[in-house]
Amino acid sequence: RCVRRSCVRRCGARRCARLIPVENRVQWASLPGMATDSPVSGVRDHLFLLSPLFPDAKLGPGQYHCPECAQVEGLLSFFPFLRSRIDVSYVDFPRPRPAVVALVGPDNQGCPVLVLGAGSTAPTGAKVGPAGRAFVSGAAAISEYLAGAHGISRPH
Repeated sequence: RCVRRSCVRRCGARRCARLIPVENRVQWASLPGMATDSPVSGVRDHLFLLSPLFPDAKLGPGQYHCPECAQVEGLLSFFPFLRSRIDVSYVDFPRPRPAVVALVGPDNQGCPVLVLGAGSTAPTGAKVGPAGRAFVSGAAAISEYLAGAHGISRPH
């Protein structure tokens, strides 16, 4: 039985918080409020996602969403504290996407893309944009980076 009164399982299951290594635990009390759509500061990691429900003339009438952006959005809902640690911006579907192009160049403006902050360590395989900022793109690469940099669970 788990010794924590707040433990839902009360059984010491694999996901029990007391079994998570101390260095990977989130300090919930020290997290500031949610921050989204902040200006690009360069200090923090900055995530760019496509706004949902956009039209695409190439595919015909109707509304569309980006599946990879939805996957990253789901990750943000699993770990809401991430929004207080990284900047999140939503950009429109049509290209060029000026905010993204300014940091990663016109050849890399696909979303989702996570532009690393000045103090962040770039993972293996990260690219560097013309502005000198490292970035990772795609839901899988972003998920792996966030797991290593912010202590969330790794994708399986």
